[in-house]
Amino acid sequence: MPIDDSMIRIRIVEEFVAEIATVDSVAGLKRALLRAKVAMGFDYFALTHHADILDPRSKVIRIHDYPEIWAGQFDLRRLGRVDPVHRASHTQNNGFLWSQIGGMIQMRPEDWAIIELARQYGIGEGYTVPANVPGESNGSVSFAMAIGKPIPEHMLMAASDIARRAFDCARNLWRMRPPPLGIPLLTPAQIICARWTMVGKSAWEISQIEGYKKSTAERHLKHARERYGVEKQTLLITKALLDGTLSLGDFATM
Repeated sequence: MPIDDSMIRIRIVEEFVAEIATVDSVAGLKRALLRAKVAMGFDYFALTHHADILDPRSKVIRIHDYPEIWAGQFDLRRLGRVDPVHRASHTQNNGFLWSQIGGMIQMRPEDWAIIELARQYGIGEGYTVPANVPGESNGSVSFAMAIGKPIPEHMLMAASDIARRAFDCARNLWRMRPPPLGIPLLTPAQIICARWTMVGKSAWEISQIEGYKKSTAERHLKHARERYGVEKQTLLITKALLDGTLSLGDFATM
């Protein structure tokens, strides 16, 4: 009985999951990704944060098997934050083909230049799965082909599953957020006041909107700042956005 593509995809993902279940090193994760990449029919992979790898202040996840000469150019030109593939991945949660990027973000001449530069180093079409976690640098996992070779489109579903599991494994290896999480838990009233502050409302305006006394709104905001260990309202909002207590979507609902 012939084995269909769905069974092959399931087997590849299951083997990858089993392998990373015991991985305790970056080298081990890279070996697992290399095997999965080959099994799916891709030529290259890259798991990375969208950050400047040369910035000594950055705690950056990155594992890849791109040609070293391309990786060197990518870092030297500090493309981690401006690469159009990375920027496109900030617009959605689902995976996408690089050939779709022109319909996802406004492409500038320098963006096309980056894509052309990658082609000069042998990298053609690719598929990227976003991996964005509140409080951390945005990231993604990409699988790519050498110039002139078609993407194995029947493997994109497996690539998406493997990408998400791989990034979670990498975060654990890099200890991006070791337990305990240390996230301050704001009360519902504190969150409401912080949300109004985020859209520019003063304590007096919040009191009018929510039916509080001004002193009550001020107290909620003061206690919220204390929980984060900050003194400024802007830092309160920044911290709450980073840990997911607030979201940019709150702007649209206030």
